[in-house]
Amino acid sequence: MQILARLGVSVVSSIADATHFIADEFVRTRNMLEAIAFGKLVVTHLWIESCGQANCFIDERNHILRDAKKEKELGFSLPVSLARAVQHPLLRVIYDMHDEMSLEYFLILGLWI
Repeated sequence: MQILARLGVSVVSSIADATHFIADEFVRTRNMLEAIAFGKLVVTHLWIESCGQANCFIDERNHILRDAKKEKELGFSLPVSLARAVQHPLLRVIYDMHDEMSLEYFLILGLWI
């Protein structure tokens, strides 16, 4: 958390507001699946550490989460799924007339893991 604060990063409570999702293994939690569906970059904690060492944000590509065991077990590639979701997010947040986030997410048909 000290590295994040030094870099001016704030932790958000909503995946829709996040730019990155930090995880060291693939787990089928709501947060992880929402992050992927929104096209958020899922990176390991090593990305934060590397940013801290460089004292700036570095390219995420070398830190995209890979979990070969889970990917093989579930028959997907996390980097491919993330790349597709970045191009065409699978979830969109709908705002009401007061600019407040609706509780409903609408799943957009597309490729899924």
